Amino acid sequence: MPGIPETLRRIAESGRRNHLFTLRNETALFYIQHYGLSKYFTELITRKNGFPNKPKPDALLYLIDQFDLEPNKLLMVGDRGIDTDSARAAGADGCFYNTNDLPLPDSATFEIETPIELLDRI
Repeated sequence: MPGIPETLRRIAESGRRNHLFTLRNETALFYIQHYGLSKYFTELITRKNGFPNKPKPDALLYLIDQFDLEPNKLLMVGDRGIDTDSARAAGADGCFYNTNDLPLPDSATFEIETPIELLDRI
């Protein structure tokens, strides 16, 4: 998607971390490697890691514990309500990446329509 490589790069260069949390199959890992984006991620969590499905916050709680994060400094970006629900359950903010012109979930802290917009919000 346009803007994702630049957004990931700028977040990483700012000293922040990017983590992937998807409970879909390993296709996401293929694309991250294929497009040379691996260097921008600290942790990659997929179904293979065995965490419960979203909106359960277990994977986010793992990241909070593993990297000694303050929940209020964690931002979950996702394109479904269960992503922002998971963030809220972990005590984190949820950014709704609205790729399909959907209503804003109640659990979302804010909404973006393009990845670059995220850089102005963090």
